[in-house]
Amino acid sequence: MSEWNPGQYARSSQHQEQWALDTVTSARLSGDERILDVGCGDGRITKALAELTTGSVVGIDQSPEMVAHARRCHEGKSLPNLSFELGDALAYRSATSFDRIVSFSALHWVCDHRTVLNNFHRLLIPSGELLLQFGGKGNAEAIMRVAESVMAERSWRQYFIDFQFPWYFYDAEEYRIWLAEAGFRPLEVALVPKDMSHDERESLAKWMETTWFPVLDRVPPARRPGFRNEVIDAYAEHFPPDGHGVFHLGMVRLQVHAMKA
Repeated sequence: MSEWNPGQYARSSQHQEQWALDTVTSARLSGDERILDVGCGDGRITKALAELTTGSVVGIDQSPEMVAHARRCHEGKSLPNLSFELGDALAYRSATSFDRIVSFSALHWVCDHRTVLNNFHRLLIPSGELLLQFGGKGNAEAIMRVAESVMAERSWRQYFIDFQFPWYFYDAEEYRIWLAEAGFRPLEVALVPKDMSHDERESLAKWMETTWFPVLDRVPPARRPGFRNEVIDAYAEHFPPDGHGVFHLGMVRLQVHAMKA
């Protein structure tokens, strides 16, 4: 798998969805904002935003598969203010400006957040707001360290020469600096611990298949289940399931609320 699978993502992203919904429901929307949702994925959160405002809501994503899925499932479903486009955080342009830019569980896939924030500044109206939530420093640290130990084993190391995880987890202090440099006034910048629980081994495996495809794609297809299972076995050895058989992964979200200065 070398691309996003919308159906599989929908079945394996309930935690990310709930974390985003918690943030959306706490947002103070006046009800007529023009909103841009960056990294909208399958469009479920974008749709929830469109239900909260009479203003327009645009979801963008780099994945053609995700955008096609979001359009098919959500556009024209009694929400004329909702639309989806192919686009990315670094270079998206719009003929009109936005009142708010939001993004959930997406920006940790982007390395250059300085460029992202400068682009967001251009896209927002004066006093426009950012509401961002993505993986922050320490996110998934335990399972990533376990995976690194498996990658270093003789049977797998040939596939991971010069490999680097494709995620970028920043801390709150450096992010405050980048916001100020881009012309934003930080209102909230905080690392928020989250627990990702999987009630069975298969659920953890499906989550890995969905979001770890840049890792799994390094391994020949016939050997991928074996590699994935070794990572899960090693994780269970160091971090056993609880008394109910539930696996727990320590996640960290960087929560950002800022205003264009």
